[in-house]
Amino acid sequence: MKADSEHPTSYVTGFVDFERHVIVDVIWGNWAIDVKRLLAGRDKAFLQVVRVVAGDFHEGYRSGLHLHLDYVRKVADPFHVATTTNRCVDEVRRRVQNQELSTI
Repeated sequence: MKADSEHPTSYVTGFVDFERHVIVDVIWGNWAIDVKRLLAGRDKAFLQVVRVVAGDFHEGYRSGLHLHLDYVRKVADPFHVATTTNRCVDEVRRRVQNQELSTI
Protein backbone atom coordinates (compact mmCIF):
# COMPACT_ATOMS: atom_id res chain seq x y z
CA MET A 1 0.00 0.00 0.00
CA LYS A 2 1.37 3.41 -0.94
CA ALA A 3 1.90 5.90 1.85
CA ASP A 4 -0.34 8.92 2.26
CA SER A 5 -0.89 11.51 4.96
CA GLU A 6 -2.79 9.03 7.12
CA HIS A 7 -0.93 5.76 6.52
CA PRO A 8 2.75 4.80 6.24
CA THR A 9 3.99 2.62 3.39
CA SER A 10 3.08 -1.03 3.94
CA TYR A 11 4.80 -4.04 2.43
CA VAL A 12 3.66 -7.59 1.89
CA THR A 13 5.69 -10.70 1.22
CA GLY A 14 4.44 -13.40 -1.11
CA PHE A 15 5.48 -17.03 -0.91
CA VAL A 16 5.05 -18.96 -4.16
CA ASP A 17 5.56 -22.58 -5.12
CA PHE A 18 7.33 -22.12 -8.47
CA GLU A 19 6.98 -25.76 -9.47
CA ARG A 20 3.21 -25.83 -9.03
CA HIS A 21 2.72 -22.13 -9.91
CA VAL A 22 0.59 -21.40 -6.85
CA ILE A 23 0.70 -18.83 -4.08
CA VAL A 24 1.50 -20.55 -0.79
CA ASP A 25 0.96 -17.54 1.46
CA VAL A 26 1.01 -13.74 1.62
CA ILE A 27 1.98 -11.95 4.82
CA TRP A 28 2.15 -8.33 5.93
CA GLY A 29 5.70 -7.06 6.29
CA ASN A 30 9.12 -7.66 4.84
CA TRP A 31 11.31 -8.08 7.90
CA ALA A 32 13.05 -11.10 9.35
CA ILE A 33 10.51 -11.38 12.19
CA ASP A 34 7.65 -11.56 9.66
CA VAL A 35 9.32 -14.40 7.74
CA LYS A 36 10.29 -16.22 10.96
CA ARG A 37 6.72 -15.98 12.25
CA LEU A 38 5.31 -17.51 9.06
CA LEU A 39 7.86 -20.33 8.99
CA ALA A 40 7.43 -21.05 12.71
CA GLY A 41 3.76 -21.70 12.03
CA ARG A 42 4.47 -24.28 9.33
CA ASP A 43 4.82 -27.96 10.14
CA LYS A 44 8.13 -29.73 9.75
CA ALA A 45 6.93 -31.80 6.77
CA PHE A 46 6.16 -28.61 4.84
CA LEU A 47 9.56 -27.10 5.59
CA GLN A 48 11.44 -30.28 4.66
CA VAL A 49 10.22 -30.22 1.04
CA VAL A 50 11.50 -26.67 0.42
CA ARG A 51 14.74 -26.87 -1.55
CA VAL A 52 15.23 -23.45 -3.19
CA VAL A 53 14.15 -19.98 -2.11
CA ALA A 54 14.12 -17.14 -4.64
CA GLY A 55 13.89 -13.62 -3.33
CA ASP A 56 15.45 -10.22 -3.21
CA PHE A 57 18.68 -9.18 -1.49
CA HIS A 58 16.93 -7.75 1.58
CA GLU A 59 18.68 -8.88 4.76
CA GLY A 60 15.32 -9.38 6.45
CA TYR A 61 14.46 -12.21 4.12
CA ARG A 62 17.83 -13.88 4.39
CA SER A 63 17.97 -13.75 8.17
CA GLY A 64 14.29 -14.70 8.44
CA LEU A 65 14.99 -17.92 6.58
CA HIS A 66 17.99 -18.86 8.69
CA LEU A 67 16.27 -20.50 11.66
CA HIS A 68 13.87 -22.72 9.70
CA LEU A 69 15.35 -23.04 6.20
CA ASP A 70 19.09 -22.66 6.63
CA TYR A 71 19.72 -25.70 4.40
CA VAL A 72 17.95 -24.36 1.28
CA ARG A 73 19.64 -22.92 -1.77
CA LYS A 74 19.00 -19.17 -1.90
CA VAL A 75 18.86 -17.44 -5.28
CA ALA A 76 17.99 -13.91 -6.33
CA ASP A 77 14.86 -13.55 -8.41
CA PRO A 78 15.21 -11.88 -11.84
CA PHE A 79 13.10 -8.84 -10.95
CA HIS A 80 15.32 -7.86 -8.03
CA VAL A 81 18.52 -8.60 -9.96
CA ALA A 82 17.36 -6.26 -12.76
CA THR A 83 16.23 -3.59 -10.29
CA THR A 84 19.54 -3.65 -8.41
CA THR A 85 21.53 -3.65 -11.66
CA ASN A 86 19.60 -0.68 -13.03
CA ARG A 87 20.08 1.26 -9.79
CA CYS A 88 23.84 0.63 -9.82
CA VAL A 89 24.20 1.58 -13.50
CA ASP A 90 22.21 4.75 -12.87
CA GLU A 91 24.44 5.70 -9.92
CA VAL A 92 27.58 5.26 -12.03
CA ARG A 93 26.04 7.22 -14.90
CA ARG A 94 25.19 10.13 -12.58
CA ARG A 95 28.64 10.13 -11.01
CA VAL A 96 30.41 10.13 -14.37
CA GLN A 97 28.07 12.79 -15.76
CA ASN A 98 28.62 15.03 -12.73
CA GLN A 99 32.41 14.59 -12.99
CA GLU A 100 32.36 15.44 -16.70
CA LEU A 101 30.18 18.49 -16.20
CA SER A 102 32.27 19.77 -13.30
CA THR A 103 35.41 19.87 -15.49
CA ILE A 104 33.81 22.10 -18.13
